[in-house]
Amino acid sequence: MAGLSHAASEGLLLSRIVSRGFRGIGFDMNPKNVEAGRSMGLDVRLGGVGDLRPDERPAVVSFVNSLDTSTNPQAELSMAAEQLGEGGLLFVAAQGLHTCEQRHDGDIRRHLQARSLYHFTLASLSALALQSGFRLLRGDETIRSMFELGQSGDPSEMYPAEREATWWQLNELEARL
Repeated sequence: MAGLSHAASEGLLLSRIVSRGFRGIGFDMNPKNVEAGRSMGLDVRLGGVGDLRPDERPAVVSFVNSLDTSTNPQAELSMAAEQLGEGGLLFVAAQGLHTCEQRHDGDIRRHLQARSLYHFTLASLSALALQSGFRLLRGDETIRSMFELGQSGDPSEMYPAEREATWWQLNELEARL
């Protein structure tokens, strides 16, 4: 069984996958990160999820602090779905929009200045993943979430809480401007 780490960085997640007896493959767009991972004896390659060879079908694809920095997260999720078989797992971790209170003392302007191009909530990430055939198995607003490829669920039960939390954030931002 193989696990794929997108934006493998220094190979920390990938080394944990390998230490547990799984085959780990990492991709990163930064040549320095690729070299750092390789120097640890890890299979880290320059590129992205779509660069897997046809004979390398992972059981798990992970995006740790990388999906939110992608210029096209929908395309990344679609490529991950193509690589995974039915029942394959997707793990996403990012700075969730609703964690602004803990991370930046409630200052949403500081949160929005981070390197992220997209600022997910659990509901918005679930809706995006749903478009590529993933259903949420478990997640939280930190954004640490696990999805399964296959029968899609309806994330609409999350929308009332999402609307309420978003209104609160907008009211806070308006009060600070």
